[in-house]
Amino acid sequence: MKLLYHSIQLTLILSLVFSTMAIAKKTKVKGTWKYEAQGTPYEYSSGEITITKKGKKYDVTLYTNYEKMTATNVEVNKTEVTFHVYITDMGVDITMNVEGDKMTGKAVTSEGAYLLSGDRK
Repeated sequence: MKLLYHSIQLTLILSLVFSTMAIAKKTKVKGTWKYEAQGTPYEYSSGEITITKKGKKYDVTLYTNYEKMTATNVEVNKTEVTFHVYITDMGVDITMNVEGDKMTGKAVTSEGAYLLSGDRK
């Protein structure tokens, strides 16, 4: 009976540890994301977004087919990342939502909103 009790206890502890690890991985936003933007001109329709963290500060770099841009106003709230970039003199506000190794979001410009999707590289 004592062996059964310890086995159940160990199983519960391991389940808790693995669940916590899965949640921690799920909320990780750092890394490089390959993205696609629907309805945008070809040169901006795909690229990469790199998110790094130095201390408590996040940095975002956006790479399109022809440009490299450093984001400003970067904010991270659990699985949501928001930032601002200038693309050919037009301000773009981007929101990304991360779930595991998948990303969805939108880019909002003065000309409209564009859906984003992507995968962790």
